[in-house]
Amino acid sequence: MKELVNLIEEIVELCYQQKKAEAYEKINLFINEIVKAIVELPESKVVEINGILQNILSAMEENDIVAVADLLEYELKEKLV
Repeated sequence: MKELVNLIEEIVELCYQQKKAEAYEKINLFINEIVKAIVELPESKVVEINGILQNILSAMEENDIVAVADLLEYELKEKLV
C-alpha cells in the first residue's frame, strides 16, 4: 500500500502543477496497481474505495484536475494508510 500512497503523492503534485497528461498517465498506472491490491482489503473498505474512484472518474470527465487531486489526497489516500 505504501507504493500506492507514493503514487498518489506523485499524481497530486502533477495535478497541482496542471500537468494533466502526465497525471492521467500515472492515474492509469495507479488504477492497475490498486486493482491488484484491493483483493486483500475487507469488502467494506473496497466499497468505500470504489465510491471515491467513481468520484475521481467524474472529476476527470469534467476536466477538474484540482478536484481529482483533492479526492486523491484527502479521501483516497487516508483509506490506504
